Amino acid sequence: MPHADAAPHTSQAIQVVGALDESTLAAVQSLIKVAEEHDGAGAIGEHKFLRLGNGGAAATSALLAYADGALAGYGHAQAFPISATQRRLALEMVVHPAFRRRGIGSGLVRASLELARAEHADRLDAWAYNGMSGTRELARRFAFTQQRLLLEIRLADLPSAPVPALPAGLEPRAFRPGEDDAAWLALNNLAFAWHPEQGHWDAQDVALRLREPWFRAGDFLLVTRGTELVAFNWLKLDETNANGEVYVIGVHPSLQGQRVGQILTSLGFQHMRARGMTHASAYVDATNSAALRMYYRLGFVIHHADVCWARTVVEASPA
Repeated sequence: MPHADAAPHTSQAIQVVGALDESTLAAVQSLIKVAEEHDGAGAIGEHKFLRLGNGGAAATSALLAYADGALAGYGHAQAFPISATQRRLALEMVVHPAFRRRGIGSGLVRASLELARAEHADRLDAWAYNGMSGTRELARRFAFTQQRLLLEIRLADLPSAPVPALPAGLEPRAFRPGEDDAAWLALNNLAFAWHPEQGHWDAQDVALRLREPWFRAGDFLLVTRGTELVAFNWLKLDETNANGEVYVIGVHPSLQGQRVGQILTSLGFQHMRARGMTHASAYVDATNSAALRMYYRLGFVIHHADVCWARTVVEASPA
């Protein structure tokens, strides 16, 4: 969710599309980059934007806000299930710094509410990353309340202590693209069945990330029990600033309580050091107390919180 804004005083239009053509994708990417450089933090999460930028997805829409003929704002809306009978529309949006306080953000929220009603969503979620200024005002204006907190935690120095052995019968190895994709997806969705987004990945989500410039199979650590995949620690390493991100880590429910996640995290630190990383980061849902306890024991501290604002979507009255 972008900064709060004043009443519109420019010529505006918002288009809703299901996919981005090459020129529009380039314009959106440029807008996101300019805003990130201005704000010092990104407003659109990679995990959602990847889909629309690579051919689209049936449950995904792009909201393109134009002001005086220029692309002034972008909203990314994706549908997710809440339950067997309810669904929500998750919104992330950004306004170009040169067009802020002109009503662009409010226009994107209104258009998103209209889209949510049209798609019969029960709830609209709007993410505000890195505590962006003004987002609380915008949330209050449209009657959103805080729904979730996503914590970015950081570790200033990678530990060099010896890595404990995994329980008997468990063996570590690297991910094998094309061979482990389906088994990993099944384990991910099982381990994160409780998670609103991570537990609903499909084959396209995996394939898109395996094609990302940062992906290296050797940075994707797996643990097997015989032929069965039972745990993983997917690392995203940034050689520019020597940061190793624990991109996603999961353990089969049958291994809970055996410290497999902590041992696998330590194996990840060992791998990070070998690849020249000096510090680490991770994103953890604030309700995931077991993961947070593990990270805090390892020395991680909270850097900032991303907020998910939510409101009920009321169906429009019949004409």
